[in-house]
Amino acid sequence: TFASSYRRMKEEFELSFAGGPLGITISPTDDAVSIREIKEKCPYRNRLRIGDIMTAINGRRLLDAIETERMDPQAFETLVKLLQTTARPVLIRFERKETDWQYRSLENFECVQGGDSIWELIFEAGPLGITITPHDQKFVMIRHVKPGCPHKSRLCIGDIMTAINDIPLLEIIGYEQMNARAFEYLVKLLQAAPRPIRIQFERN
Repeated sequence: TFASSYRRMKEEFELSFAGGPLGITISPTDDAVSIREIKEKCPYRNRLRIGDIMTAINGRRLLDAIETERMDPQAFETLVKLLQTTARPVLIRFERKETDWQYRSLENFECVQGGDSIWELIFEAGPLGITITPHDQKFVMIRHVKPGCPHKSRLCIGDIMTAINDIPLLEIIGYEQMNARAFEYLVKLLQAAPRPIRIQFERN
């Protein structure tokens, strides 16, 4: 049988961007912003992850830096302009919430259908090794698990992919439903996203 335990951890770190664009795309959260895309030109593309939270600029909390109380659309626009125009080098603080999974008895794991289960897997490098198809207008479902999949012993046909790096699928791709265009965009994101990448699955 499959057994696991996990604990939530929070990591905070600061990065100094010496010059030019940051090389990331961001989206607003409650009182900060999260990384939605990491571009090739990002100087820290091997350090940052999709879903990392930007919390401060040059030692000042984001909301204090733009003199507002909440990250509404106008505040977000102000923040984007501030990030573009702030003199370099600029010191930016990020926060990352980790899920530390400790797998046990994996050699006895069986692909059992039935019973609610939610878990997360880390894909360290290369292709995911799965074929997916849209499911229920907001998720994707595993259609095939290839022999080269690094987690082939833990995944089953019919498992539902629900989130990437703690961000729900539709939120990370910026669509309201998993239509054909959204699905195509998601596939490209999964192929291009920096590794390691953390993906959440659900089995009903």
